[in-house]
Amino acid sequence: MSETSQRPTSRKGEIRTEILSRITRGDWPPGARVSSEHELMAQFGVSRMTAHAALAELAREGVLRRVKGLGSFVAPPLAHLTVMNVGDPAEEIAARGALHRAEVILAAERPATAAEALVFRLSEGASLFHLVIRHFENDAPVVLEDRLVNPKAAPDFLNQDFSRQTAFAYLMALAPYPQGRHIIRATEATERLRALLHLQPNEPCLEIERTTWTATCVVTQVRLSHPGQRFALIGAIEPR
Repeated sequence: MSETSQRPTSRKGEIRTEILSRITRGDWPPGARVSSEHELMAQFGVSRMTAHAALAELAREGVLRRVKGLGSFVAPPLAHLTVMNVGDPAEEIAARGALHRAEVILAAERPATAAEALVFRLSEGASLFHLVIRHFENDAPVVLEDRLVNPKAAPDFLNQDFSRQTAFAYLMALAPYPQGRHIIRATEATERLRALLHLQPNEPCLEIERTTWTATCVVTQVRLSHPGQRFALIGAIEPR
């Protein structure tokens, strides 16, 4: 969920939408080979650079797995461990005895892409609220929060001052006990993340993706990116 994401009107966006749609419909199950660069060039009338960029972007997002000399394949479901209690960045920073500060980078309403519409169970182009915030711990950037919110669940979301109250706290006040899931993955940092999180050369990111919903709708999806060398997930082992 990049702050520059828009409804795909570019040729690269059209290719992404087509590939994601075919995967979602089951035309290409996990392990299936998707259209090659040359096939996409012929189908969409684009340059090889555009076809390559679309496939490479989906590979970076973990949707596809690229094998040199063989092509691009639908990535298998990720192996996973259940991790609980991913919470409010401000509370977690305060619990470490540090000072929290938040910088709002983006707060805007925009149309949902095809992939985002699937997550929120909305029509492509439906309105979503997009919030990007950088969280600081003692003036060092430690979390980049990139969040989408369903306006039906929080119609006044963009009217809040998120430099004073976190989006997590505001949404939890509206829906105190939502259902949800976490996905945690190691990612290669983009140039944007390197700049915003002050990453060292070749330092990876630890990304936590959280989607929460109520009985009536998907409320929010957020990606929390952390510096890989300055962040750890710690849990407790408790008796059953």
